[in-house]
Amino acid sequence: MCGGDSRYPLSSEMLDLDVSLPSDEGELARYGEVALHSLGLPASRIPLFLGRLDPSTVRVARQGTEVVGGLVALPMGHWFGGRAVPCAGITAVGVAAEHRSRGIASELLRTVLEEARRDGVALSSLFPATFPVYRAAGYESAGNRILYRVALSTVGGGAREPEVRRATPDDHPTMRALYDERSRGMSGAVDRTAYFWRRVFEPPSGDETVPYIVGGASGQGSSPTWTAPTRPGPASGSRSRRPASRPATSSGTATCAATSWTPAVIRSSPSPPPGWSASPRPASGSPAT
Repeated sequence: MCGGDSRYPLSSEMLDLDVSLPSDEGELARYGEVALHSLGLPASRIPLFLGRLDPSTVRVARQGTEVVGGLVALPMGHWFGGRAVPCAGITAVGVAAEHRSRGIASELLRTVLEEARRDGVALSSLFPATFPVYRAAGYESAGNRILYRVALSTVGGGAREPEVRRATPDDHPTMRALYDERSRGMSGAVDRTAYFWRRVFEPPSGDETVPYIVGGASGQGSSPTWTAPTRPGPASGSRSRRPASRPATSSGTATCAATSWTPAVIRSSPSPPPGWSASPRPASGSPAT
């Protein structure tokens, strides 16, 4: 779907905007600066951020010779009906502060989705920091989150079973296989590429998570889980990643959240979505992430 608001009759021609691959290392570095500033992350993370990216997945928006914004379109998939459906995963959308509210993020999205349609990719998904710009491009919320609560008094005593141990790099192939096995039976779970697994196994400094393997004495039925150290609460309006499980000892219950979350999904059809020829509506407020 596309918003019908025509108060912003902008196009790439009217903006004098060019969207394409970075032409050199300088443009890639400028995109990294814009993206991390938009995401509220320190400039010290730019080398790590760019070092994990395949430059062919980056699209930058230029006005003249100046890079004013960009995004990353990751080749990935989502599991539906036991098979992984190809998807363009949108991340790290950023526009320089002095160029926002001019339709640049909308033009970046339109360019990438047109590329995906030409390549026969049926889906695109992302985690939105703001909804108007993405809804105008055809995205909508989707997903589920299930919360389990168990009274601690119902958990038997005695020897701890199953075995719990900290995971090592030797466990990574098993963890990937367990994840894929479970994901095949879910709707919307991410078909993780090497990029995603690197983020899981090598989190940025200051965002440490600790992986554990939970399994029986025989080693059968193992499953991975992650915990994270307690941190101060996030600022209003921000998102935080939660540990896989967190005991609530004050209430006498243990809580585990199981999430299959695809916050925004669009189906890219052979012909443009309804209203796609209309001028894109820029984001209002904070930049897209």
